[in-house]
Amino acid sequence: MNKTVRKILYVVLAMPIILVAVLIGLWWTAADLDRQIDFRKTVLVSTPNQYLVCPPDYCKDKPHMISPVLQVPRAELEKAWDAMMDKKVDFVRLNKSGLPHRRHYEQRSKLLRYPDRVTVEFQIRDDATSSLAIYSRSKYGYSDGGVNEARVKSLLRDLRAQLP
Repeated sequence: MNKTVRKILYVVLAMPIILVAVLIGLWWTAADLDRQIDFRKTVLVSTPNQYLVCPPDYCKDKPHMISPVLQVPRAELEKAWDAMMDKKVDFVRLNKSGLPHRRHYEQRSKLLRYPDRVTVEFQIRDDATSSLAIYSRSKYGYSDGGVNEARVKSLLRDLRAQLP
């Protein structure tokens, strides 16, 4: 068998193996990022393409930012959040959480349409105040150029504008 035929044979035999490896890698990444987020346990991964905001002493991981304590009860905070998110056409709500005070969203990057995920959980501080934990992360890649941080800060700014 000559060298050219042998190379073609190697490529033909390698392609299914490479395809299976890529599909397993994509499934593994998706499964990891879509896992049930528990803010009281470790959520941060080793890559910088994520941004975590938590109330004081709520998350096990050190958040990138402490979330504000808002002068509204949790039910009112959730209502304002839902109204704000209903206006955001670039976010799709995912119904993956069975928890009543948690929301999951997907937003796709503008240029390449990569999916990013946002999980938010609403917390009672006392009868008149509440707060929230937000975890925004890129599904693919290593760095995000600050996109997740900008997204979370924009959501918090818009939420404050939505509150009474």
